[in-house]
Amino acid sequence: MSNEELVQKIQAGHEDFLPDLWDAVKGFVAQQAYRAACLEDSLNDKTGLDTYSDFYNTGYLAVYDAAHKFKPYRGTQFLTCLGFYLKKHFNSLRAQLSGWEHRNIYQGAKENKDRQP
Repeated sequence: MSNEELVQKIQAGHEDFLPDLWDAVKGFVAQQAYRAACLEDSLNDKTGLDTYSDFYNTGYLAVYDAAHKFKPYRGTQFLTCLGFYLKKHFNSLRAQLSGWEHRNIYQGAKENKDRQP
């Protein structure tokens, strides 16, 4: 079964296909997690954590989100959608590991607007 077919089943309410989807894409997630962890060598030195494991485990959350938000009618493959959600989750993890508070830029603009007299 293709990734897209697995996603259709998951979106139809058959959550029991999520482990099958994970098995199908975990190689891609591992590759992206390795690339992200290599970019974070300085973070690894500061925290002493195994950042590859953190990125890889975060990848499961990205798969879950991508599976529920993928729109096949847009003509893209599931891995393209998953790549977007991996970047999103990896950026949140980077922010969390570095101690930086990840904020939506629009949230900050709204707060500044509310402060003006």
